[in-house]
Amino acid sequence: MGYLWVADRINDSVDEIDPTTNGIVATIPVGRGPEALAIGGSYVWVINAVDHSLMRIDPKTRIPGGAIALDFAPNAIAADATGVWVAGATANRVAHIDPNGALITTVPVQAGPEGLAIFSGYVWVADGTARTVERINAARAQVAGSLSVHGEPTAITASPDGSIWVTVSS
Repeated sequence: MGYLWVADRINDSVDEIDPTTNGIVATIPVGRGPEALAIGGSYVWVINAVDHSLMRIDPKTRIPGGAIALDFAPNAIAADATGVWVAGATANRVAHIDPNGALITTVPVQAGPEGLAIFSGYVWVADGTARTVERINAARAQVAGSLSVHGEPTAITASPDGSIWVTVSS
């Protein structure tokens, strides 16, 4: 069994927890306001909303890399072998960043991206304010489609069978 990784906004850190003992194995300092985590390409990635930054942590050494500056407040993240996709709800865009921390591209989205999921060459975006789910073609870095949903989508995930699951609030 692996470890549980927890973003701790109060202490500006990421905790690694052993689920068999429920004990904290390591506390790793990160930027201010860690908002969310994602695992991809052998790193644990964390977005820091207050600092407007992204950090990667090597889970073997528990050493964080330097902060990668973003020009927006990040609020959602998804990762795969190509790097990370980071959403900015107030910026209405999603940025693709490579595993070394270099910006690959940004893709404008409708309004209020709240959640991201990656599956089969697409990045799925839950746009809360727009009340839509958008599908970004990752290779082309462009929106390939949009679906209206009833309510404001706040979270999104992809299952191994290709189904996309969305949480909405009224």
